[in-house]
Order: sequence, then C-alpha cells, then structure tokens
Amino acid sequence: GLPGSTFATVTRRAGAPARALALPMTIALVATIIVRVMGVTGFNAWVYFGTLGTLLLLVAYALVDFGAVKVLFQKRNGADLARALVPTIAILLLAYVLFNQLYPAPPSPLNVFPYIALAWLLVGLAVVLFVPGLSARVGQALTRLEGLDRPDGAGLGRERLREEPLDDDAAVDD
Repeated sequence: GLPGSTFATVTRRAGAPARALALPMTIALVATIIVRVMGVTGFNAWVYFGTLGTLLLLVAYALVDFGAVKVLFQKRNGADLARALVPTIAILLLAYVLFNQLYPAPPSPLNVFPYIALAWLLVGLAVVLFVPGLSARVGQALTRLEGLDRPDGAGLGRERLREEPLDDDAAVDD
C-alpha cells in the first residue's frame, strides 16, 4: 500500500505489511475454493491461474519496456537511442508471445483467459483514468519513501524501515 495507508502498516510480529499481504491471499483462496467447487482439478486450477498471471506479467513487462524506450528517446543522444534497442526487441518478443496466446485460439476454457486478463487490465486503466491524481500520488509517495526527493539523493528504502523500531500495527511513514 501507499505510505500512510492501512495497507502499508507493518506489524512487529510479521515484520511485513500484513494487511497488504492478506488481501491477495484472500482473493486467491476464494478463487481456489470457487474453482474446486466447480469441479476443476488441482492441476487445471494451477494451469488456469498460472495462465492468467503469465498473461498479465507479459503485459507488465511490455509496459516497463515501453517506459524504458520513452525515457531513452527523451534524452535524444546516440548512446541512449542505441540502448533503446534492447527494450524494443523485448517488446517485439513479448508481442509475439501474446499473439501466440490468441492465435490459433487455444482450447476451451484457455481461450477465455486472454479476455479475462484484458478485462482486468481495462479495470486498472479505468482506475488510472477516472481517479484524478492517483498516478501522481503513487509516484510522489514512492519517490518520498525511497528518498529520491532529498537533495543529497540518499535513498531511504528498506534500510530505513529496518532501522526504525516498530510498534504493533504502527504504520511506517516518512
């Protein structure tokens, strides 16, 4: 979670943001129960969840590569343009893998998973587009947490979090 949010709370007992970890664990448990009630075998459930996760990770990797290319082209010097070749190749390879997930269409129910992943991505896009300032707030919070906004450039990161004594359920903030 964002610094200061309830999901950023680090507990002394767990030494981790327990609420932030509990949410995806609960979602995964509920999804697992649903597919088991539907009669899906353990192996097929693993394949289904793995396929969805892989599709979403491929898109995430492609977005990171797009960001790298954008940053490198903004600098507009020869060295940076040459370095943009690697993420550009990565984007092409990721596009190839994603294309092969759609064509030829895999057997049912695997043929539905790219569309489920697309729907999940569209929900994320809608949140970014329709919650004004969310992206900026996330970026500012992460910049502040890592200490990148400090004039000396000294990042705080995890080292700072480990040094601070934590009370049970105390939020770790800057």
